[in-house]
Amino acid sequence: MKSNYIIIMILIIIGTGIGQSQSKYDHNYVMGYWSSIGYKDPILHFTDNSVTLMNERIALGFTVASVSMSDKYGNLLFYSNGCDIATRDHEIMENGSGLNPGQISDDNCHYGYGYTSGQQSMLSLPIPDSSTKYILFHDRVNKVPDSFRLYTDLNYTIIDMSHNNGKGKVIQKNIPVLSDTIVGAGNITAVKHTNGVDWWVIKQDYKYTNRYYKILVTAENVSLHGEQSIGKTWIADGGSQASFSADGTKYFRFSRFDGLYIMDFDRSTGIFSNFKNLPTTQEGLFNGASFSPNGRFIYMGNGPSLYQVDLDDDTLRADLIAEWDGFIGNNLGQPTYFGMMQTGPDCRIYMLTSYCLEYMHIIMKPDEKGTACDVRQHAIKFDTPVCNIPHFPNYRLDTPYDYCNPEIVVLTGTNDITTGIDSKAKMTISPNPSSGDFVITAPDKIDKIIITDINGRIISTINDVSDITYTLDGQFLNPGIYIIKVHGVNDQVGMMSKIVKI
Repeated sequence: MKSNYIIIMILIIIGTGIGQSQSKYDHNYVMGYWSSIGYKDPILHFTDNSVTLMNERIALGFTVASVSMSDKYGNLLFYSNGCDIATRDHEIMENGSGLNPGQISDDNCHYGYGYTSGQQSMLSLPIPDSSTKYILFHDRVNKVPDSFRLYTDLNYTIIDMSHNNGKGKVIQKNIPVLSDTIVGAGNITAVKHTNGVDWWVIKQDYKYTNRYYKILVTAENVSLHGEQSIGKTWIADGGSQASFSADGTKYFRFSRFDGLYIMDFDRSTGIFSNFKNLPTTQEGLFNGASFSPNGRFIYMGNGPSLYQVDLDDDTLRADLIAEWDGFIGNNLGQPTYFGMMQTGPDCRIYMLTSYCLEYMHIIMKPDEKGTACDVRQHAIKFDTPVCNIPHFPNYRLDTPYDYCNPEIVVLTGTNDITTGIDSKAKMTISPNPSSGDFVITAPDKIDKIIITDINGRIISTINDVSDITYTLDGQFLNPGIYIIKVHGVNDQVGMMSKIVKI
């Protein structure tokens, strides 16, 4: 009996380990600015125990449209700005040019600005039962001939990563999903079917209607599975976000004009129900919203105001939890308002400003009510302006892998990575980069230093330092990027930073 129990426990441990090593399709955020020329743009890279800010010369410029896709182990595969698709090596993928052909593409893509299709106008999913194929949904904006009027249709593109030694190839491109149907701009989101394999993709109808289209993605095809009219009519503005809760039971759409729409969702039938509307006033340009990881709260960034909606409260209301602190993001005087959001694999919510600025806000504890959620304004400073943040569904729904892991260490400052134990404490490492030694200086006595590679593998552990400075011998490190984790005496300091050995 005891031996059977041991075998069962071993199987549980093995099963959990396998689950937690997969489904990391959202572990890289490729972000950038209108032009990629002369810039090194930021990539937020998540591992099981850290968040790394990498600056690389990416292949594309971005406006708001964007998508990033990693493999199930968290390695970057490809990204797109709505004009072209780039590989992990920052080259244009084979057959990856010419996305969304038309006048809007001619006006923007030729100059490297990125496609101007609005927030959340791209989404990528792994194709069911395939280990190499991915589907990319994307809005195509069209101009009415001899007019300034615009309308949007929804298309998809198929990428097969088995080509070109794993760099991928576009094998189908610009395939219409909703033929002869004009749809609203942006707000593409998805959730797993209850079978744990297929995907529901939701797209709203054109303005002044309350119709939602349900697209079912299976291993065999992509098809319109139905449509449903529910709730109020709305105005298509392209400046909002939509999302499902992590468990897939609730859906919201937030618009700067219409406020918050909330509905229940049946993942088996694809039916919406229990429509609710929370009106808001327009306060900003590019607004954003996100569910908390536990699904209890919805956060709304509305210009200078950040609100929290508690879905456990019978009174549907928006509680103000943070106001813009007056920080100006550039020499044009543009403010770091609250904008587009995405919940990270570390259970924090990452938030852009309302303009293309060099800063990002973080909600550190989004499962906590009120100001206990700990909003850190302009917590991250990039080297370049950023206009986009990719949207990801919960790829780990119906898998053994948790939606997110709050133990992952979080970025909270320029080129610094800290645990949040003491947000005011600062650690310096110099010289950095270095071809030799690195001098580590902490604000309190150091107890232990752990060196890991960029994927979180431990290279070395140094114990019992008992001083505020330590000279790290760089001779045993090969050229590359490493993460230094410093633990203070009695856990008074818990800090991380990146070093580059040259």
